[in-house]
Amino acid sequence: MSGVMAGATLNGTWAAGIFHAGYWKQDRIRYMGVAAKLYANLGFYGSGNLEVLEDEPVNLNLDAWLLLQQIKFRVARSDFFIGGKYVLLATDNTFEFPIDIPEIDTTVFSSTLSEVSLNLELDSRNNVLTPTKGLFMGLSGTYSDTWLGGDDLYGRIGVTMIGYIPAGNRFVLGIRHESQYTLGNIPYYARPIINMRGAPLMKYQNAHTMVMEAEVDYNVYKRWYISGFMGIGNAFSSIADFEKGKSVTTLGSGFRYRIARKLGTSMGMDFAFSQDDFAFYIIFGTAWLR
Repeated sequence: MSGVMAGATLNGTWAAGIFHAGYWKQDRIRYMGVAAKLYANLGFYGSGNLEVLEDEPVNLNLDAWLLLQQIKFRVARSDFFIGGKYVLLATDNTFEFPIDIPEIDTTVFSSTLSEVSLNLELDSRNNVLTPTKGLFMGLSGTYSDTWLGGDDLYGRIGVTMIGYIPAGNRFVLGIRHESQYTLGNIPYYARPIINMRGAPLMKYQNAHTMVMEAEVDYNVYKRWYISGFMGIGNAFSSIADFEKGKSVTTLGSGFRYRIARKLGTSMGMDFAFSQDDFAFYIIFGTAWLR
């Protein structure tokens, strides 16, 4: 699959780029590449527990270029894959706030993320875009250093577990767990964030994050499906301070229409709430694309 992509929002955020996803050698090799330009206006709440930004975020503008290259190789004829990923994100950042924040010493600066990752995965899902049964498990190790072109020396360890369990002919239960742990002198803009439907994207960020979600899909009529989902997440500075982290709970529902029966692919919308906000999403495939 190759294509171009573009999008914009009401607050002046826009993005455009090109991508290619390839499944080669009878699915023994999986490749994905993306090159994109991003101009984003985001609400920044600080990394960790900054009381001055707890309820009123400051505006963060990112003027960025993104390059992503990923390749995975199937181990023999099994469901196991081993591969690597490279991400380059070069940004010009502008903060707009009237107060002093200790961890930010300037309102305008440039930053560069240059990261390489080793990925180990188990993928037994019956469909990559809209799975209805199977398991995806991933373990990743990410490394960044100045000799790669990045701003600092740090690392991340990521764990992902997503399962789909059919219950009869109409119900599918989905369960997702993701956690990220960082090592070294990681800049605040490279720290993991909680990514769940209903949670503001940049509000829950710290040195480590943990997410749990569950979703139930029901086939109501022919190609039409409805779903309900809920999740919890926590962003924390250390295992010892887990209970002091910034936590969020989400709840929502949505619908899907099977737009391509031969590919088993659906598209629709989700509506989600948290203690912070309400949002709706246009979803192609699953909300947990991997």
